[in-house]
Amino acid sequence: MLEGMAPRARSVMLQRFGPEGMPACVKLSCRGHPLKSKRAHESVSCEGPVGLDGRGMAVPQVSTPSPDLTGDLPCIGCGYNLRGLSIREVCPECGVAVRATLLACVDPEAEELRPLRNPPLVAYGMIVWAWAAVAAALTVWAVRLNDAAQLWLPPVLNTGWAMEAGLVFIALSAIGATVLVCPIRGRCLEGRLRALAAVLLYLPLLFVHYKLHGEYDRIVGMPFFTNDGLDMGRSMLRLAENLLIVLIVLGLRDNAESLAQRSIVMRTGRVDTQPMTALVSTLILASVGDLLRLTFPSVGGVTGDLLTTFEQIIIAVGSFLFTLGLFGVGIDTLRLRGVLLRPSPGLSDVLDEAHAR
Repeated sequence: MLEGMAPRARSVMLQRFGPEGMPACVKLSCRGHPLKSKRAHESVSCEGPVGLDGRGMAVPQVSTPSPDLTGDLPCIGCGYNLRGLSIREVCPECGVAVRATLLACVDPEAEELRPLRNPPLVAYGMIVWAWAAVAAALTVWAVRLNDAAQLWLPPVLNTGWAMEAGLVFIALSAIGATVLVCPIRGRCLEGRLRALAAVLLYLPLLFVHYKLHGEYDRIVGMPFFTNDGLDMGRSMLRLAENLLIVLIVLGLRDNAESLAQRSIVMRTGRVDTQPMTALVSTLILASVGDLLRLTFPSVGGVTGDLLTTFEQIIIAVGSFLFTLGLFGVGIDTLRLRGVLLRPSPGLSDVLDEAHAR
């Protein structure tokens, strides 16, 4: 009877009952059959394996059943619906562990996120907002790069369209930004008012952009390649434009970041994201060059030339970093599109309520 038992269990049995094993009155059984103890009048039953307690008494081993998936959950490996499987199993199609899919796809904070008012409108509105801003920045770069090319080559590109195109893209960005005013149901009034004020600031931004690139640049010609271009008037217009963009970014930041929190990979830092506050830092850097021009307007000679070159470099570096930051925000909006259109399931969506807690 003692053959086939684990060494430790066999040792306990020998010490307790001797070489003959358990008395005849103790009958071991499972799968619903009675299990009698040393006292003939006591019996228990079990649905699993039988073990020994600390005194060597036979007791049934109770195993906790694994929770099954009660909701639809596509496998991350092949897309097979894992509904009905235990979380301890693997996908029958590709062998990926069910737990791996749970960790990758299920958002434990999904139940705490308030629903969107119009998910498709918010998702595509954010894309228009970000990528229209990128296009507006690229129109300015097209003019500046064409100015640089004219130092060595004859004019080959007509950039007269760039200013009008820039205004159109800024207007499109303003239209896209309207979805950030109240994207989530129950959002606090303060966040709505800040976002609304940011959208309204696009109107003076359009005016300043036109004055700067539609009137001033056409009079001066190539502002960054002649000393006349970096005068006080243009510097003040650039500072006004940068200030308006900073206020717009700060006004829209809270609502935009609350939408980004809906992506578990962005919230947990699994992918690199573009903080909107970084855009503010790049604009501050670009503004340093214009502030230097306003602070030292009449410095001449070699010192003046060096100061002008430094101002141009600071403005160019800050503007370039700002454009890269806009690309980063645009990429983040593309990542968010799928999450906003089809939110990640919560634990209660794939498990029964008892196991989801």
